[in-house]
Amino acid sequence: MSAKPSMFLLLALLLPCLLAPAAVAVDAERVPLRAAEDREQDRLVAPRLSPDGRYLAYVQLRAAAEVLLVTDLRDHRALDPRPRGMRRKNAMFDQTEERVFLGEHSWCAGSRPGAPNLLLFSAARAKDEKDVYLWAPGWEEPISISQSPANDGFARFSPDCGAIVFLSGRGRESGADPYLVTLAGSGGALPPRPGPVRRLASLPSGALFPTFSADGTRVLFVSAGDDPQRELAVYATAGPLGGEPTVSALLRIPEHDIVAPSPSPDDAYLAYYVSSFAPKETRARDRGERTAIRQDIHVARLTVSGGKLAAAPGAAPLVTDVADAHENTYLHGPLWEPDGDSIVTVLRDHQRGNPVIRVNVPGGKVLETYGGVDFPKDLTFGALDGRRVLLFSGLDGQTTSVFQRAQGTP
Repeated sequence: MSAKPSMFLLLALLLPCLLAPAAVAVDAERVPLRAAEDREQDRLVAPRLSPDGRYLAYVQLRAAAEVLLVTDLRDHRALDPRPRGMRRKNAMFDQTEERVFLGEHSWCAGSRPGAPNLLLFSAARAKDEKDVYLWAPGWEEPISISQSPANDGFARFSPDCGAIVFLSGRGRESGADPYLVTLAGSGGALPPRPGPVRRLASLPSGALFPTFSADGTRVLFVSAGDDPQRELAVYATAGPLGGEPTVSALLRIPEHDIVAPSPSPDDAYLAYYVSSFAPKETRARDRGERTAIRQDIHVARLTVSGGKLAAAPGAAPLVTDVADAHENTYLHGPLWEPDGDSIVTVLRDHQRGNPVIRVNVPGGKVLETYGGVDFPKDLTFGALDGRRVLLFSGLDGQTTSVFQRAQGTP
């Protein structure tokens, strides 16, 4: 019996934009990026590089646990960002009695020199509700951001690290609302001080996928609004986040769910996934359940009128049938190039191992195709040794490793 391929982390260099009329195929560069806790029987997923390229955060999928780990890439030391109470081992199963939540960890750098790399993540002890934590290398303990007996998670930094938006089920029987907490001193070397937690909105159907606009002045999220049976739409705040912002629907597509909104780096566009469902007659056969049969990436042009955000969606999808919407990657929305001119995503094409492609915005023309790695996911950008890299996890043979960039185009 052949062994099942294991999951590992990979780094692929994002090469300069090529202006040739056809897509350019590029093999992903595969060079070991050693992790202190790399074990052959485990799968390593959801890689995230710190802004200075020194630390790699990733999730290790063990037999019955999901463990968040950080490796110092200078000396390959293992760092543990979890609270002390979550570091205890269960002697019977040799596993930690806690769970982290895939896709819910991210880094942010402070705005001033000497500011720490801040890591935001969600975790829960066995049988406990999950909480949001903030940590930086050198801290003995992470800071609890949410401090609530309810489920808190899906946290996101503001662009300047001065605030965090997250979802919380506090005060609700089901679902969650978006909450905001500011971080005093987030740009300095000392641990920041979380301020009061404030609810931004409360809709009967709850909220999903919160994120900030690129300029940090608005929060966007997904909700069905007043009717939980309606399709999911994008909502946006208007007015100062530090005051009493109002919330209104920004974008809705009848009979389709919109998930994971992702503003471009200049707030000119909003990218998002759109789920297409089986026909109504098929759903009636399946007891009315709405089963997504395909996810596409769409973009809408953003404008501001009278202090409110407006969206003008394109007539057709930017990319059809993407694979990353079926994975944890979609928690962060479509991945924008830093210049905002293109999006990197994964096509759902099993015969070709789900290739990574880069498409221009708003035209949707495929500029490059990255091969060499089967079934990539968890795409994110990072900086390593002064170079920009595309980081992702994928399958490679029958071993588990973590990979780093070697030679490449600056």
